Amino acid sequence: MEAWGYAAFFLVASAASFLQTSIGFGFSVFSMLFLPYFLPYADSVVLAQTIALINTIVVAVLYRRHIAWKKMLPLLLPTMIAGGAAAVLMLDIDSSYLMLALGILLIFLSASFFILSDRIHFQPNAIAGVAMGVVSGISNGFFGIGGPPIALYFAPSIPDKTEYNATVQAFFSIVNTFILAVRLARGSFSMVSPSLVLVGIIALIPSSLIAMSFFRHINADALRRIIYAFVGVNGLIIAIREIAAL
Repeated sequence: MEAWGYAAFFLVASAASFLQTSIGFGFSVFSMLFLPYFLPYADSVVLAQTIALINTIVVAVLYRRHIAWKKMLPLLLPTMIAGGAAAVLMLDIDSSYLMLALGILLIFLSASFFILSDRIHFQPNAIAGVAMGVVSGISNGFFGIGGPPIALYFAPSIPDKTEYNATVQAFFSIVNTFILAVRLARGSFSMVSPSLVLVGIIALIPSSLIAMSFFRHINADALRRIIYAFVGVNGLIIAIREIAAL
């Protein structure tokens, strides 16, 4: 890759890290809008997940005292099972219609949560955990994008913004470690460029510091609305891109 490519990736990773650190997800969502223009799709997924994992671990460690372990448990197993299966099947099936379905689902869920945010008093439970976990695991395994369903599960159920962010970051640290281990077993890590990983890590440092300052000053209600809006925009972009490719 030429110098301009590394510079462009630095900017993409910086913006993606700002989202991940400040709202609990978004690194893969944002970076996957751009990385496939520079790298093969499968390479892009592994690269995005590798750097996102480093980002989530750092934030989870910093906020470790606020992690709500009991609230994440209903999602962990279904997310890991679905994500591991999808990671195994990723290179073998055409997943374009699944991506379109995911985009439409995210638009619907975002609109519902945004409009009804004042009336939603959601508590984590096994049924919702399995449902959101499976959706997140499939989208994570196939596309490296598992954040939106998990954010929609946790945002209305954890009123404290720091506890929300800590829990989401810890959740993705565990899940992405597992899914990347599956990709390693499949040989996907041969696709990762060490130089790009290094550039991504360097980009994390200033962007994470800025994002943490932003996070400290935003109130919880505004944060939830930003989360819902970003999920909807993500779903719209996915849907438009997949429809155009049909």
